[in-house]
Amino acid sequence: MRRGRWVSLVPAVVLLSSTLVARPAAADSSRCPDVVRAPMRAGYPMPAEDADDSGLVASPRYPGWGWMVRQHDRPVLYAVRFPGADAPHEVRPIRVLGATNIDWEDVVYQNGKLYVLESDQPWTRPAGPLTRVIYEIPEPDPVSATVARPSAQYRYAYPEALRSNTEAAFSFPGHLVLVPKTTPARLYRFDQPLSTGRVNQPRFVASLAGSDTVSLAAVSPDATTLVLANHEMLFAYRLPSAARFLWQFAGRPAEPRRIDHGDNVEAGGFFLTGQCKLVVVAKSRAIYRILDGP
Repeated sequence: MRRGRWVSLVPAVVLLSSTLVARPAAADSSRCPDVVRAPMRAGYPMPAEDADDSGLVASPRYPGWGWMVRQHDRPVLYAVRFPGADAPHEVRPIRVLGATNIDWEDVVYQNGKLYVLESDQPWTRPAGPLTRVIYEIPEPDPVSATVARPSAQYRYAYPEALRSNTEAAFSFPGHLVLVPKTTPARLYRFDQPLSTGRVNQPRFVASLAGSDTVSLAAVSPDATTLVLANHEMLFAYRLPSAARFLWQFAGRPAEPRRIDHGDNVEAGGFFLTGQCKLVVVAKSRAIYRILDGP
């Protein structure tokens, strides 16, 4: 990753969402903003690279820091610091030894570990068993680490031999959830701990009416809102109080918001930097945006 000066922002206003640390919030937690109606404002571009930013997740262990992955890239975790300013303070590449990046599409934080999701793009894998790969990587120190090593590599496959590109995943609550690019979006949850000794199969939980081929999925830190997005539209499923069960979101109507401003949003997550903010990374020139809270 180049460490040069940030370049000027292209004149466009885009927006939000993707993957994040999803945990039910405490009862006294302040609510996150209404992502359908909250104002959007621009940040600064990430350093330009040949690969596309494809996944972003906040780190609860290191406030202000997050982790980003890029598809069709080196096997690298990018530590990104958002201290509350519009521009990231720092972007640090940390090489993942013993891993291969065929098509890293998302990264999820769960219990001190990062889970990097390999997609199942039909053009990236040879003919063979319908399996995919999830790398489990103990979270490194974003300030001092230079390399990281996977602690496990898990194979996974959808039930009923479903083969679908998957670009979105999140954790809720303590279970890894996958969202393949189907219409409508479908939630698949791993109910059992992942195992290296089998092909892990998530269980279908619910469909989310009104959504379409999403590449982003995130639950707000207060657990009241599930956000999905494709490259043109955002779909919010909001509850009056914190969700206890994943299926509760499926009972809510989709609240859409158009996000197509030519930036092809691919990744993002909720960051708690003094307030609940939805940080979004776009594919075009790796521009990111911040959706402010109240």
